[in-house]
Amino acid sequence: MADTKYLKKIGNTWVFQKKVNKDLAKALGQSSLVYNKSLKTDSLKEAQALRYQELALLDNLLERERIKEKFGDVLKQIDYLSHEDIDHKLNILDDELKNEYPHLGSTVWEAMSEDEKRASGLPLSETLMENLEYGILKDKQSGKRNYQPPISTRLTLEDCLERILIEKRSLKDKSRKSYTSAANSFAGFLGKKPSKIYMFQIKRAVVRDYVLSQRDVVGKASSTISKNLSHLGTLWKLARDLEELESVNPYEEQGHVARGTANVEKGENKKTRMNWKHNELIRIVNGISGNKQETDKLFIYIAWFTGARLGEIYRITPEDILFDEEYEVQHIAIREGKSESAVRKVPIHKDLYPLLRDFKGWERSGTPDVYSKMFTRAKEKAGYIGTKYGKKVFHSIRGNTITELEIAGVAESTVAQIVGHKDRGQTMSFGYYSSGKVLSQLKESVDKIPNIFSDRN
Repeated sequence: MADTKYLKKIGNTWVFQKKVNKDLAKALGQSSLVYNKSLKTDSLKEAQALRYQELALLDNLLERERIKEKFGDVLKQIDYLSHEDIDHKLNILDDELKNEYPHLGSTVWEAMSEDEKRASGLPLSETLMENLEYGILKDKQSGKRNYQPPISTRLTLEDCLERILIEKRSLKDKSRKSYTSAANSFAGFLGKKPSKIYMFQIKRAVVRDYVLSQRDVVGKASSTISKNLSHLGTLWKLARDLEELESVNPYEEQGHVARGTANVEKGENKKTRMNWKHNELIRIVNGISGNKQETDKLFIYIAWFTGARLGEIYRITPEDILFDEEYEVQHIAIREGKSESAVRKVPIHKDLYPLLRDFKGWERSGTPDVYSKMFTRAKEKAGYIGTKYGKKVFHSIRGNTITELEIAGVAESTVAQIVGHKDRGQTMSFGYYSSGKVLSQLKESVDKIPNIFSDRN
């Protein structure tokens, strides 16, 4: 007999029909406990294939509905709002709270004992989510990060594991169990349940001790420990991006501990390029001459003030010098790779903007390599030749920019957003990610880069 489970034919069209529970009905935005959807086909074979898509959709919605909203979720929602929207939303919420809890903060209420307050039957405080939303909105309005959310709203190891398993639902059972095993292994070392381990509190020293315990006490192979570290690092990145954590991933670069070897084994952490000294770079720039010297120098200035790669700078056109009206920030739209849609916005340093006013495009034609050769000639003209300077190239300027931002105290996640590190925000889909710092915040960080071409000349 034909397989028509969850399928019903109405007229000439097959319809997917399935009973759902209250949670799923809520996620679907309906009151009925029966879900119906026309599959828009009269073919049973096509309907059978579409049926499995609908079942997968329902499973995903149900799992998403079971995830409790946390601090990071509210933070992400508010990140999308403009300054005007934040002010408007805050005013509405403020009025609602005053109408809902007029007694809170009043002289009479404050004079009552705790027993009298409970006996009154009135709410003792705003709800957790109301408090959370109000605190985040006030923080965003002020542009500061003073609000400390209740710890119960912070992401735990268990929360991140649940969300990752939803995002990676296509993985085979063995791989999914591997994530669970890694979380349980770390939790077991700490002697806590995964639901009691808050991601923002995990420190590198603790992870190091965990690795040592696995290697020396449990005796696990370094490959197993490394796999656990990789999985745990993925869980931590989720929390980092959702809660805008500014610390370093505690699980990264711990592989040498698992192997019982030094950091530099097999070239690990060994840089292939060296940063320029400030006086060296100044000498190179000052030695550039010829009828193309202004744009040749500008090419280096942009590298210094943005950390952009050679190819990214070469793709910049006058049309990429833009003004964001919402945040009132001049910025460069830097195209990452060949895709026109992959663009990151980098605020223009206060000392770089005057140099870009008359920018009409690059005068050297061909490929980005023409500017690499230009820099090499200028480098050699300044006397920086031989093996001693072999690791100091144009791309080294990017390392200088990152170092200057680090010295200025700029958070690693912000540096990554400015210079375009590719590993930022690629561990989750379903919109769990933070949208990153807004342009006005990035501008404050970019302007911390010193102008060595004038200030230290």
